[in-house]
Amino acid sequence: MLIPIALAVIMLGIGLRLEVTQFSEVIRQPKAILYGLFGQLVLLPALAFLIAWLYPMSDTYRVGLLLLAACPGGTASNLVTMMVKGRTALSVSLTAFNSFIILFSIPLVLYLGTGSFLDTPLDVRIKPHHVLPEIGLTVILPVVLGIVLRRYYRESIKYWEQWLRYILPGILIAVFLWVWMTESNEQENNMFDMLSLIPPLLILNIGSMVLGYFSSRYICIKKDGSSTIAIEMGLQNTALAIFLANAVLEKSELGLMAVFYAGFSFFTTWFVGWIMMRQSKKTTTFAHSNKNAE
Repeated sequence: MLIPIALAVIMLGIGLRLEVTQFSEVIRQPKAILYGLFGQLVLLPALAFLIAWLYPMSDTYRVGLLLLAACPGGTASNLVTMMVKGRTALSVSLTAFNSFIILFSIPLVLYLGTGSFLDTPLDVRIKPHHVLPEIGLTVILPVVLGIVLRRYYRESIKYWEQWLRYILPGILIAVFLWVWMTESNEQENNMFDMLSLIPPLLILNIGSMVLGYFSSRYICIKKDGSSTIAIEMGLQNTALAIFLANAVLEKSELGLMAVFYAGFSFFTTWFVGWIMMRQSKKTTTFAHSNKNAE
C-alpha cells in the first residue's frame, strides 16, 4: 500500500512542474511519441531477444529478461526525465499510452519468448484491472492534480520546486531499495548467479538507450526528445515485471531479472541521460555561437 502512495506523490510532484501547453506540443508534433512507442514496444523487446539468444544464461533468465523488456518505464523514467530536464510531458504521455498497449504487447512478447526458450509457450492474459487502476491512481490523476495546482497556486508552487528536486528522487530511491531488499530476500540464489546476471542487464540498459537516442536522431527528432526516448527505453517498470511474475504467471523466478535491474538501472539511466542532455545543450550552444558570429 505504501509503494503506490509513494509513486503517486512522485507523480504529483512531477505534475507540479508541468503545463498543459507542454502536452499540447506533444499532440501537435506526434512524431516523438509515435517513435517512442515504437522504440519501447518493438525495438526494446527485439534487443532483449538478441541478448537472450547470444548471452549464456539459463532459459528462465532469458524469459525473465524478455518480461522485463516488455514492461515499459513508468514513474521512474518520468522522474529521471524531469531531473535531467528532458521532455517530461513526452515521458508522461508515453507512460499513459503504454498503459493500454501493454495489455496486448506483454502477452505477445511472453508468448514468443517462452515459445523460443521454454518447452511450452505461455498463453498469458493480462486483465485490465491488473494494470489500469494502478496507472490511473498513481500516474494520470496525480499528474492532472499537479497541473491544476500549478495553474491556480503558481507562486506557492515555485517555492516548493527547489525542494522537489531532492524530495522526489529520495522517495523513489527509498521505493527501489524497499522492493530490491524485499524481493531479493525471497529469492534463493548464490552470489555467482547474481553477478552473472549483471552484464546482460547492463547491456540491455545502456544498449537500449544508445539505440533509442541515435535511431530517433536519425529520423530527425530533436535532441531533447531523443534523450527522453532513450530514458524511456532504458528504464523499465520493474515493479510491474515483478508483479506479473509473482501474481499473474506465478513463477517468481522470472522476476529475478527485474529485481536486479531495479538495483542499479535508476542510477545508470540517470547518468547516461544526463550525459545525453549535456551534450545536446553543448551542441545547441555551439550552434548558436557560430550563428551569432556569422
